[in-house]
Amino acid sequence: DFSTAYGVASGIVGLGDAGITITGGAISAGDANTLVGLTTGVVTATVAADTATQLNTDLTAATASDALSLSITAVSVNASDLIALSGKTSVAVDASLVTGVSGTAAELQALYTLGATEITGLGDEGVSITGTPSASEANAVAVLTTGTVTATLASGSAADLNAALTETALNAYTITVTGTSAAMGDLNALNAKTSVAINVDTVTG
Repeated sequence: DFSTAYGVASGIVGLGDAGITITGGAISAGDANTLVGLTTGVVTATVAADTATQLNTDLTAATASDALSLSITAVSVNASDLIALSGKTSVAVDASLVTGVSGTAAELQALYTLGATEITGLGDEGVSITGTPSASEANAVAVLTTGTVTATLASGSAADLNAALTETALNAYTITVTGTSAAMGDLNALNAKTSVAINVDTVTG
């Protein structure tokens, strides 16, 4: 096997920078990681599908120069895990089974910026933005997927929030309007942009 051939006791020299190509089906991520550690050359292999978290845990030695075919099994993933996986292979990661992605606004924008050359199967999944993004940050994420975006937005005036949320799809934004007054037109427009009841407790007129 490769581990034996690359070992010092094998008596074979000059293999430390040779490329390795695995045929005959998928191998475990752990085995792929072992092979990557045996050579500075490119390792080409199909890795058994697993969660993004587990693949990241197992493929500690893999780099973007390796040609590992990776597929995600979990339907819900963290944006940071997908970004990390894309840096472990030159082959686009298959995320076609993913139906939900979570992360900060910055992580989510970075994920979608990678494009289909690095991750395939994204664009129609639900997205959960962690933290308290601004309305403009949430909007920048919402235009990247046709799925529902869930987020608790930083509070602001009805006019400012409405102006920032230009994406027209109905999302699940938790919105708190500040100030004592708000134009009814802005409130109605905001209400049409979220499935969650808007908090207008401070508005008196």
